[in-house]
Amino acid sequence: MHSTTFRRAFTQVSMITCLVVSIQLGVLCNRAHAQGGMDSLITMLESEPIDTNRLNILLEISYNLFRSDPDLGKKYSLEAIDLAEDIGNKEAMASALKNAGLNHYAKSEFKEVVNYWNQSLAVFREIGDPKGISNLLSNLGAVYQSKADYTTALEYNIESLKYAELSGDTSRIATSLINIGTIYADDELTHDKAQETFKEVLEVSKNLNRADITGTTYNNIGELLFSQSKPKEALPYFEKAYDEFESLGISNTPYVLNYISKIHEQLGDYDLALTYADRAYQVAESVDSKIEMSQAAITRGEIYKKQLNSEKSIQSYQEAEQIASLLETNNELSESYEGLAQIYAQQGNYQRAYSYQLKNNQVDEEIRSSENDEIINNLRFQLDLEQKEKEIQILNRDNALKEAEIAQADTAQKLFLALGAFLLTIIGGITYLYRYSRKSNQLISEERNRVEKILLNILPKDTADELQQKGYVEAKRFDQTTVLFTDFKGFTAFSERMSAEEMVKSIDFYFSKFDEIIGRYNLEKIKTIGDAYMCAGGLPTKNSTNAKDAVLAGLEILSFVKTVSLTPPVGIQPLEVRIGINTGRTVAGIVGTKKFQYDIWGSTVNIASRMESSCEIGKINISDNTYQLIKDDIACNYRGEIEVKNGLKLKMYYVSEEEYIDFDHNLNFVKGEILDTVSI
Repeated sequence: MHSTTFRRAFTQVSMITCLVVSIQLGVLCNRAHAQGGMDSLITMLESEPIDTNRLNILLEISYNLFRSDPDLGKKYSLEAIDLAEDIGNKEAMASALKNAGLNHYAKSEFKEVVNYWNQSLAVFREIGDPKGISNLLSNLGAVYQSKADYTTALEYNIESLKYAELSGDTSRIATSLINIGTIYADDELTHDKAQETFKEVLEVSKNLNRADITGTTYNNIGELLFSQSKPKEALPYFEKAYDEFESLGISNTPYVLNYISKIHEQLGDYDLALTYADRAYQVAESVDSKIEMSQAAITRGEIYKKQLNSEKSIQSYQEAEQIASLLETNNELSESYEGLAQIYAQQGNYQRAYSYQLKNNQVDEEIRSSENDEIINNLRFQLDLEQKEKEIQILNRDNALKEAEIAQADTAQKLFLALGAFLLTIIGGITYLYRYSRKSNQLISEERNRVEKILLNILPKDTADELQQKGYVEAKRFDQTTVLFTDFKGFTAFSERMSAEEMVKSIDFYFSKFDEIIGRYNLEKIKTIGDAYMCAGGLPTKNSTNAKDAVLAGLEILSFVKTVSLTPPVGIQPLEVRIGINTGRTVAGIVGTKKFQYDIWGSTVNIASRMESSCEIGKINISDNTYQLIKDDIACNYRGEIEVKNGLKLKMYYVSEEEYIDFDHNLNFVKGEILDTVSI
């Protein structure tokens, strides 16, 4: 597994292990009640009077539903909260609030989770329940860890550990330490602390007889050592983790077996690696864990590839691809496509290699977009909490003022003492708030700047600003937009003769220059599809010069491509291009829920595409709409009509050869020389 992919897997699995243990002790693989048992509990509510028995049933139902039906679980949680308040049972109130948070957690509704769990924590503190306090602090730490706020997560878990030690609850001490260890493991600079913490867990849990805790800890140590490129040291920990999980009969074993297989693969023992990969697949299949079946198949493909067994390697990768496509798991899809591209390249089948490399690039782009979306969501989460903290600070300030007014009614001595204590508290509070605020503001500012940079790489600036301000982007209609398409001649034929890496390098070389050129002419890149490039002018900010801007950009793109064909840089395939341009009305907006994509629609786009497909190599073909807007500034030659839908005929014009001015592209090109199209 590549380091970046491994990093994602490592963080995900360690996090899941941490959260399952922290949310509720002793429920590691509990699947809740069977449906029949749940139905019985719900039936009991119909005859149960409003008393403690009914409250206990509501608590049990609302807890057990958070995995299977969190929406229904929220309903019963709210009923439990109301009844606990009516009866005056604070312990039940704390549990009901915690269950409400659990059901929101299952729906990834993190603002509501933090709200309910903070209320639950406050009640547990009020009744002085150290176990409850420790549990809620650990849960809140898990939320912040999932939102990548590791500093806050660490603070919550350290406090959770303190209360676990106060209550003498060894299981809670162990799980708090596991959570702390997973936070340390996320940063390479604190890997040593992570390993020390995990070993402390093993020491603490010696007499617990909790295979889930020891198995989780052995697994985390193994992953940590594996990430540090220490396979020999990691192996015994994974073997111990497997033994612990197997004794419980839980479904973590295929994941561990797959890691053992990877270790033997790295150590060069391919036969033993295959044995473990097969076992991982079989165990995953027996518990219907399709994602782990896909991971095991990828591992087999990698081993067969190193054994130069192309047929079995392709078969394994394709099996992984089928499962991953069904599950829509992009990490496994990316690894499958990458493996297939490499195998076909080794066989000299460059067309198929390039096809899979393109698929891999598309999936990687989706992964990056998903990560970007997660960053944006995390920022919104932090900003919401920042606003909530400000509201709490205002409330605290008002309370402090009221206390000061009451203090004025006391004697002079008491007033002096009260004011002195009050001032010391305020000074300490202000100092703390100033330091905390400065640190938080700096972190939020850095994260906001990072998000803005990411958004500007995905969306036009005006659109990105609107998204940040409103949280959504309205679709807009533009009366005058100029759309430009480019396409390379014989691209498929070239892909069959070149390696996937060489082909992608060439396309990236051209498209990077196209990006630079259109930026100078106030055009917006829309997308690329294979070897086709699409951009547009006149949006998202309207202007009246977009037709001329697009034609001038097309001239510079054409000149650049011709320059490269004369003096191609090392490793770059010289290509020929045709360009089509049309002007008209469009609608623009953002599409997609898993990733942002700024796109445009309308017949204007379709006609621009027809202009490009009807163009000769080395020329720019424009529609009559565009011609009417630029004819006074740029010479064009009428070339006839093309028939489109419903018998409609459209006039077409080539931008005159005289307009093919030469640009300095820093490729040893002599300015002033008129270039003819160079065939390859």
